[in-house]
Amino acid sequence: MKDYVFIGWSRNREVAIELKKILDGQGFVCVVGGQYENNPESVRNRRGTVNETINFQMNHCDQSILLFQKIDDNVGISGNLIYELGYINAQYNYIQSPTKLHIFRIDITRADDALFPTDLGGIWGSSITSGGRSEREIAQEIAQEFLKNQAQIARSDKFRLLNNHYFIEYELKRHIENPAMSDYDLAMNLLVYVQSAFCYQEQNDIRLKVERFKSQMVDKAIRSTELEWATNYAIQTLDLYCLTVPDEDSGVIRMPGVTFRGILNEFREIGERIAQKFPEVFGGADFSEMKFDEAFYHRNDFEAWLVAQMQEHVTYLILVYLLNSEIAAEEKEYYARLGVKYCRISIGNLELLAKFDENKMYAKLLLGYAYKNMSTFCAVLGMDAEVASSREASFRLRREVYSYVKGISAIQPSLKEYIALEYLLQAVERAAVCGDKYERSDYLREIGDYIRERSKSERNRSYMFRSLIESYKALTE
Repeated sequence: MKDYVFIGWSRNREVAIELKKILDGQGFVCVVGGQYENNPESVRNRRGTVNETINFQMNHCDQSILLFQKIDDNVGISGNLIYELGYINAQYNYIQSPTKLHIFRIDITRADDALFPTDLGGIWGSSITSGGRSEREIAQEIAQEFLKNQAQIARSDKFRLLNNHYFIEYELKRHIENPAMSDYDLAMNLLVYVQSAFCYQEQNDIRLKVERFKSQMVDKAIRSTELEWATNYAIQTLDLYCLTVPDEDSGVIRMPGVTFRGILNEFREIGERIAQKFPEVFGGADFSEMKFDEAFYHRNDFEAWLVAQMQEHVTYLILVYLLNSEIAAEEKEYYARLGVKYCRISIGNLELLAKFDENKMYAKLLLGYAYKNMSTFCAVLGMDAEVASSREASFRLRREVYSYVKGISAIQPSLKEYIALEYLLQAVERAAVCGDKYERSDYLREIGDYIRERSKSERNRSYMFRSLIESYKALTE
């Protein structure tokens, strides 16, 4: 994970500066607390006072290292650093990632606890003894410990975020002035928030919220590459979702070629910018060929997810365009082949992400889409064997996600309903071609049970709605 890292210090700023040099060389972007001339421009002297600058820096960093030293041989540590400790601890606990706070005691022993305003023993991290070493040598030991701790950082469960998408909405509202997470973490959460718009059919409302947030970023001059990519991606994807709502009268979705290619080029452009940032991973690869490995994901989880999720969205974009009956056969075949290419690359990347617990169910939800779209493209191209294998893979994934949500009472009813429909609509397809009459009977019973339960709920809802109408009429006529 490539993060902005805040480095707080209480006595020797040179150790913090040496630590910044070492970790910057490892791909992190470090910020030495205060007005340090070599800090990144985006977090340098952002406010009128030193305290305001430090608050801004803490708000917009993804991890923090606090270097505790006694001010001199007989006096306790700086009160400012105690404040920073409390502020950062509260911020990271809010997103359940306390492992992002790294504390180092330099030449402080347990016997020195009396010098501190409270008993902080429960949260102290590593002890460092300077022993006459240079600032560079001390910083190297701290850096080694920090790098070792990276494997312990808790990443948010993506499916849990999908289920609680209003949490992301709440953070969007407060992030500019009073953030509870870093820009990098919010960018990651925005990817899930965009997908929630599709699952909950809230694309118009969520698009307005993201557009408002992007305007606030511009107004406040928030410079975050990750947030810029995330908001640009979000607006393009939400435009796509808004455009693919079926016509109210005909039920038809028709996307003009100029609109289709415009959105496709926007996705490609974001992909190219990511490739330019990481040439050692992607080289000059086209967006349809951008594949990453586990090492890249561990260092850059936001970028990995942005690539994989956009690639899957391109398969949906192509699928929608192919619904246009006015497309010539030659063009339809061309884009079906492009769809297969994007399906294969997105499936490879999503399957890698699905190997990790924090991604598993969310990645499988997206894989279900990708395999289903793959079957459609292969059908256009007459690739019958791949049609069957892709449908089988999609059905298996959707059944797994459906089984998962069925057993969890905390899943939002609307999300549970959406996932049930995705699975059962594919179960209908399977039942139609199933040669085993007993297996077919099982599918039909499962579908029938759902329809009966849903019909009962709809009747109750309809009864209440009719009662409301009748009561309203009685009062107004």
